[in-house]
Amino acid sequence: MNSNLQNKIKKRKEDSNQIEKQEEKKIKTSKLNQEEKKEENLSKSILNHSKKKNVNRVGVIDLNFKLGFPQSIEKHEVENSIPILIRQQTQEILQKIEKNGFIKSYIFTGPPGVGKSYMLYHIADYCSKLSNWVVIYLPNIDEWINQESYVISRKIVINLIQNYQSILSKCFAFEYDTKLWDEKNPTEESKTKMISECTRLLNYLMMGNLFDIRVLVAIDEWNFLFRQERKYQEHILDIFKIIPTINQGFFLAAVSSSFHYPIDPNNSNKRFLECRIPIQIFNEAEFQSIINWLKQNDYLPQSMKDEEIEKFTARIPKLIGFLFQSYYNYRLSQKQNWLSHAHYLAEESYESMISHVLDKKKIDYDQVNFIKNIYLNSPIKYLEDEWKFLGLFKKNNQTNEFNPICESVRKAFMSVFHHKPNSYLSILASNEQSRWISVELYVFESFISKIQKSITIPNINLRGEKGKNQQEFTIFLTQQILQQPSETLDKLEPGTFLKCYRDHPAIDCIAYSTTKELFYIQISEKSYSQHIPKIDSLFETTFNRTEETILQYYSRICGMESEYQQCEFTKTKKERTIKLPANQYYIYITTSSHYYKKAKSQYSDDPVILINYENISQLNPDLWVSISKFFENEVEKHSNQEIHNSNSNSNYIFK
Repeated sequence: MNSNLQNKIKKRKEDSNQIEKQEEKKIKTSKLNQEEKKEENLSKSILNHSKKKNVNRVGVIDLNFKLGFPQSIEKHEVENSIPILIRQQTQEILQKIEKNGFIKSYIFTGPPGVGKSYMLYHIADYCSKLSNWVVIYLPNIDEWINQESYVISRKIVINLIQNYQSILSKCFAFEYDTKLWDEKNPTEESKTKMISECTRLLNYLMMGNLFDIRVLVAIDEWNFLFRQERKYQEHILDIFKIIPTINQGFFLAAVSSSFHYPIDPNNSNKRFLECRIPIQIFNEAEFQSIINWLKQNDYLPQSMKDEEIEKFTARIPKLIGFLFQSYYNYRLSQKQNWLSHAHYLAEESYESMISHVLDKKKIDYDQVNFIKNIYLNSPIKYLEDEWKFLGLFKKNNQTNEFNPICESVRKAFMSVFHHKPNSYLSILASNEQSRWISVELYVFESFISKIQKSITIPNINLRGEKGKNQQEFTIFLTQQILQQPSETLDKLEPGTFLKCYRDHPAIDCIAYSTTKELFYIQISEKSYSQHIPKIDSLFETTFNRTEETILQYYSRICGMESEYQQCEFTKTKKERTIKLPANQYYIYITTSSHYYKKAKSQYSDDPVILINYENISQLNPDLWVSISKFFENEVEKHSNQEIHNSNSNSNYIFK
């Protein structure tokens, strides 16, 4: 009896547990359905543009076209989807589509990275979800341009049949010959037939009377169709070189801003100008909308200030894409250097862009000044239309000067100069103002290499005192430096590069650590007394074993060297300087801190890299030959005191 009762109780418990599990499952299913409905409602509300004002609203759309999608969009893909901001121009086009089913032809133009491909894909995606619409969407034309016409014909026809077979069967007598389109090694006759059938189908869709059927032809990188270097003469894509007026639907294209292709293939004819819609970077409202959405959905950290994001991206959609994709991917892998990766993507993109222009254009007088000013980080008063169109610079309307639009653009320019010095050394060296900058570029090209290079430096100090043995140490610098003449009393910053002629008059402070090792050097045309604001902290520092300050110690040891001009700063404050030995030196400052960091070895962490003139040609012999003639004359000039004095104003401190 007890046994039966226990079994009944046990069975009831099992039934109760099972009911609870079923209830939990129902609740979970209900929640999932609600979330799906919310997501579905969101998609419908974003799709239904005519009923609500959705300008500056952000939504997510899938990457689902079988013919692919632009590489620029693919780079910003997250979980097979991309966030899309509904811009005013997109809204206006979509409203016209909903209203009457067709609009006139449009071509998106504008600087690189402003979202032309995004806008085109958004509209194509929208039309593909409408009933009775056929979408012919061709992204990445550059990848198709040199394929044979029959291959392209096959891709287009198979895609149309797979996606719109029921629509096409109602309005077009088209027989899908499986043997023809699936033939692995087609004959010449088959190839010709493929091209003919595809042309007939496209012409009918664009020009035929399809009653209630609407057609969108969307071509990205449209101006690539006008390139001259095509492998095949007969090309199915030539049908899209015109700007057609489609009877039932519309033609939409986006122009690539690549330098190899004309922005206006039709030479600014009236038809092109009528169709053009200029696209620009995000305005303030658009920028705020996309950033708020990205933060709310964990695509960007909440702690990152909007001002930081705007400074990095300059409100350029492409750079915002690099930023959120880097953060999302690195967040998944739990890495912390996502911001560095975003910088890398941005600089790499602009570096390629800038290299194309500099390599393509003939170097004329204005271009020389352009390169020089960019390298000096000076504002540019002259910019050709091609540079302006790229959106790489912003103009100061008060001074009519141009500056890089953001830090990524500036670094990209510096990277181009540093990675391809052969192309620009002669330009910089031939100009009086930038001649010695080319020395920096020449030397720094060896230091900045990703491969470590070992250079033997004589074991001497700036006074020419030699050690017993030469010591070898490895120079490996990855910091890119910004060059600009300094006339302020600021301390030398890391990355300062100094060119010192023999008998250089401008070395007015050399300080040593408590171990008598060089750790601070100050070079300027100003007198010692003018440098008190710079080096006041050195007055407070004393040696462990003596009561002398560093400056007192420095002054005393200089006074013991009768062969050098004595500097008696602590006594008379005269404008006297110590001179270098009879050699020419190139000095690279790796730190300006007056707190000397003890190194593991004698040289590995030294703040100053000292390179003798006689050794500089060994850094990169091939490169040195190409520019040495410019420097040999200068060295000879500065060995003559009279000429040296007349040119003393040409000595720079570069930061």
